[in-house]
Amino acid sequence: AFGQSRVARCAASVLRATERLAPELAARLAVSLFFTPMPTKLASRRSAPAPWRLQRCHTGREGFTLLRHGAPRQADTRRRVLLVHGWAGDALQMHALGEAVAAAGFEPVLMDLPAHGRSAGWRCTMPQIVRSLHEAESRCGPFEAVIAHSMGAVASLHAMAHGLLRTQRL
Repeated sequence: AFGQSRVARCAASVLRATERLAPELAARLAVSLFFTPMPTKLASRRSAPAPWRLQRCHTGREGFTLLRHGAPRQADTRRRVLLVHGWAGDALQMHALGEAVAAAGFEPVLMDLPAHGRSAGWRCTMPQIVRSLHEAESRCGPFEAVIAHSMGAVASLHAMAHGLLRTQRL
C-alpha cells in the first residue's frame, strides 16, 4: 500500500534523480527519510483522555513521552505494565489495551517513542528507543510486563536481552 502512494512514488523519483546527480546527497536524504517515522507525528497529536496524564521525559540525548493512568498516588502498590507502540505509531494506539490492563488491577504506562506522537524530535533509531525504554524503567519501573507491537516489541526484546529492561514478561 505504501508503494501505491503518490508521495512515496514522488520521493522515490526524487531520490533516483538526486542519486544520478549527487550520490552522497542522495544517500544522506535516504538515511534521513529512513529514520523519520511516517506519517508525520503531527497527525497523531491528539490529547490524552482522562484519567491519563502526560509525563515528558528525556534520556539526555532524546525525548520521549509517557502516559500514566490516573492521578499520582503516594502509596500506589499496583504493579506496572509498559505498553509500547510500533514504528510511526503513538501511545494512544495502545489506549484500549491500557484501559483493560488498568481494569485488571495493574498500572498501565503508555510510551510515545522518540520522534513519535507527543515526543520531541523528528528522527528515531533503535539505540534511541532502547535508551528510552531503559530510562522509562528507571523512572517508573520495575515493570511486571511489557506489551509491545511491531518495532516496539523488537526494541523491548533487544533491551531485555542486553539487561537494559529487567522485566520477565514480554
